[in-house]
Amino acid sequence: MKKTNKIMRKFRMWLIKKLGGITPDACRKNGDNALDLGAYITLDCLIDFADRDLYGLSGDEWSARMYRHLCDGRRQMQERVSKNGRS
Repeated sequence: MKKTNKIMRKFRMWLIKKLGGITPDACRKNGDNALDLGAYITLDCLIDFADRDLYGLSGDEWSARMYRHLCDGRRQMQERVSKNGRS
């Protein structure tokens, strides 16, 4: 089982590099914190949305609205990426 995971990890890294991407580990080794900064900004925006628009809602309504917000955000990013010719 461990050998399979190691092989899959190596394959994943190889594929990411061949496709022109950079792995999160390589990003951190180079001192590029764009990945961490992006994650931080995303989390900060989600917390802001939850505090502003979801406070006081029932658990089911909170979950439904958060899910819709996440799906809308993903759709907008997909449109932006395809508009810029990166898909």
